[in-house]
Amino acid sequence: MSNKIKAEDLVFHFLNVGFGDTAVIELPPNTSGKHLLGIVDCCDGDKTLKYVRQIKQVRANDGINIDGVAFICATHPHFDHISGINKLLKDPATRPLEFWDSGFRHNSTTYQNILKTIYSEKIDMRRISSGMEW
Repeated sequence: MSNKIKAEDLVFHFLNVGFGDTAVIELPPNTSGKHLLGIVDCCDGDKTLKYVRQIKQVRANDGINIDGVAFICATHPHFDHISGINKLLKDPATRPLEFWDSGFRHNSTTYQNILKTIYSEKIDMRRISSGMEW
């Protein structure tokens, strides 16, 4: 099926539907010609890392190089949506250029660790709200 996907396509992959949904988005090439991914929420960091590596391998076999992750977005700080994000932030294969935060505050250790990693890894953080464009 991968040969039906073109380099300029916007492709959505949904994982863990029904519990801590994760979406991996293949973005069309940017103005520099780079192919990047976006990741929305992540319950299981290991599973998501494995899946991202598989996407990169399949696309490489098709002659498309996935150059990295543009953003990771946490829609809200519930455990089943953020528990795997810290692993993604720390791994070179999934460390994003930006982290998109919904602005909902949470005092959980998981959320606080994400904020610490964003700071220590020098990842740009954006507070996303309706009406914003990227």
